[in-house]
Amino acid sequence: MKIGIVVTDLFQLGGVERVALLLGKIFCGFLHHEVTIFSCMSYPGQGKLYFECPDGIKIVHLSEKLDPDSWLVKSSFSQKTFLKYKVLSELKKYQKKNPQDILISTVCWSNCFLPFFKGKAKNIACEHGAFSAIPLPYRWASRLFFRFSDAVVLLTEGNAENYTFVRKNKKFVIPNPLSFMPEQSSNCSGKRILSLTRFTHEKGNDMLLTIAAELKKTIPDWRIDVFGAGQDEEILKSRAEKLGLENFIYFHTPTTNAEQEFLQSSVYILYSRSEGLPMVLLEAQACGVPAVSFACGHGPGAIITDNKNGFLISPGNINEFVQAVVKLARDEDLRRQFGAAAKLNSQRFVPEKIAEIWQNLFNDLTKNTTK
Repeated sequence: MKIGIVVTDLFQLGGVERVALLLGKIFCGFLHHEVTIFSCMSYPGQGKLYFECPDGIKIVHLSEKLDPDSWLVKSSFSQKTFLKYKVLSELKKYQKKNPQDILISTVCWSNCFLPFFKGKAKNIACEHGAFSAIPLPYRWASRLFFRFSDAVVLLTEGNAENYTFVRKNKKFVIPNPLSFMPEQSSNCSGKRILSLTRFTHEKGNDMLLTIAAELKKTIPDWRIDVFGAGQDEEILKSRAEKLGLENFIYFHTPTTNAEQEFLQSSVYILYSRSEGLPMVLLEAQACGVPAVSFACGHGPGAIITDNKNGFLISPGNINEFVQAVVKLARDEDLRRQFGAAAKLNSQRFVPEKIAEIWQNLFNDLTKNTTK
């Protein structure tokens, strides 16, 4: 079976791009399908991927025929309707020559519009974020256009409840797969707190600095290591310096070995304003690292069981967040207890199990085609 995955820009640093490559890996490796990833806003030779592309996956740049120096691509208008129409038109042309059996779209704009450019392929709209975090125009568009998709995949049961406008027989809940499952676990003995993030507003990095300032007063012998990149990076570093956090919080470029960083850490923190089903929490659990996270959307609560394998904090409650981190920092036995429970919980998201759920959906869609 030929499976196509549509992303905005595979060369961006983000959870959607990472999940697209992971899905490609399990479709190709576990299920033995032919996988093509369609990157809408990238060009050949653009640079290296932030995440590894598994062998056997083909990458097609839908904007390859567009001039990267044109007003269409460079102007602010490039994020709007006409450019998206152009790249989806290129996908439609590709479909005529190299038809996919199933096309999976991964972001709200392509989820809304891909059904009109898919050709004869079955279309799956896959929403990775919380419904409340989708821009309002696309929330309205999804109400209008999701009826034309053959299936809609949501990451959590909680988020699926928001999609009352999608027929039950078209709505499926499939969580993200784990990217790795190490045999070893963190011993949770080091005084190190970890965060893997993007430096953007929705990731709550302004709250990170407030949290860090409070933690430095209480557990000054610990440190926070933050790996990431993004548009707010320089502002964030400058503010951290003004707050006197330079010897407590350390900023690093995105890591290519997340597993190692988790295994060398004792607490993971997630302070986003909104999340779908955050991969970083799954990975922290796989490495036996307890996490403290805001209950931002339904995703963190689908992974963390509060006071069992981590702590879930009311969104934006910085005092409660700090208290939870301090509680773990001061109790090594609790960290190890939570870490062991977290690793056990992560088994729910191993690729083999997620692959089986996807294959059942593929079978249902292709079965309907043959009738």
